[in-house]
Amino acid sequence: MIDREKTIKEMGYDPDKLKLKSSKKVWAVCDVCGKGRWNYLFSYKKMCGSCSAKGRKSWNEGNTSKITLICKECGKEFKVFPSKKNRQFCSIKCRGKYKRGKNSSRYKERIVLICKQCNKEFKVKPHNKNQLFCSQECDKKYKETDKTILICKQCNKEFEVKGNRKNTAICCSRKCMYKYNCGKNNPNYKRIILICKICGEEFKVKPYEKNRKCCSKKCWYKYNTKTNNINYKKPINLKCEYCKKTYQYKKHINGKRFCSLECSGKWHNGKNSPSWQGGISFEPYCPKFNESLKETIRNNYYRKCALCGKLETTKKHSVHHIDYDKSQGCNGQDILMVPLCTSCHGKTSGKAYRQYYETLLTKIERTRIMIVEYESKIDYRSI
Repeated sequence: MIDREKTIKEMGYDPDKLKLKSSKKVWAVCDVCGKGRWNYLFSYKKMCGSCSAKGRKSWNEGNTSKITLICKECGKEFKVFPSKKNRQFCSIKCRGKYKRGKNSSRYKERIVLICKQCNKEFKVKPHNKNQLFCSQECDKKYKETDKTILICKQCNKEFEVKGNRKNTAICCSRKCMYKYNCGKNNPNYKRIILICKICGEEFKVKPYEKNRKCCSKKCWYKYNTKTNNINYKKPINLKCEYCKKTYQYKKHINGKRFCSLECSGKWHNGKNSPSWQGGISFEPYCPKFNESLKETIRNNYYRKCALCGKLETTKKHSVHHIDYDKSQGCNGQDILMVPLCTSCHGKTSGKAYRQYYETLLTKIERTRIMIVEYESKIDYRSI
């Protein structure tokens, strides 16, 4: 029976309201032993597993109403309960023996054939109807006795062949076969005759090369120059913007302005350069910007790069003007300079990132000055 109160307490739902095929758990109590267990409602049974097993054993021991049957294979008698009255065999072995051969559902009638060697009759399954011999021994004997002499089509020598190869053998060995199959004797041999467009001679070609135009590489190189070449373009006359000489150019027209790299290099110097800034590099530095000032700035940062912190080696760090003004120190302006390594100094020279590096380096320099001022106020003797 199902304990309704316990299922409501622990699971929170009423088992009477559930469907019979529900997959929810229910507290079931055995009708025989009174033991409880959790069970799914769709697989609920009145007895537990141990009680149902004991009941089966006691019924089988006390039940004497068995039927006697006779085995189809061995003919022995065996007893069976009335529910199994249609049983035909006493054991699995007898059933396996009975279902071999003609009694099998897959059995097909055998075909009778005559052996070529010993002339005896033998039976064969339908799918082996083309079999010639009754055994492997007869097959070997037939091949040893039935031999024919043939002549090789390549070397013209006589050679013996077994009976099954007398209609297919052509050559005495593989070497002769390879030589014989080269060229016209090969069943896949096909050639097309074409005429060379340069020398005018005939040459043979495989079918997939039917669009070929020349007989050799030399003729092809001659044919493939200038007008016959697919990628050929006529040279165009252009004028150099620097030296103003005329020159021929084949590849493309757009973007070609100079006849050589030297002319383009000379033209791009000065005002024509994309990085031209009005000749700032020619302006003079402030006279205070000397070697002693450079050394003090390097020592302020302990001979390290202000951006990446790289130490100096044999080559000294370059001193960079933060606001890009060469007149720092003169005309009452503050000195805002920083030591930089070659890689970092190259990054700051571009137009695009000038404002970014100016704000970043000013912050670094201002923080350094604040730290120095704070340390100078502290009296270390009192500590």
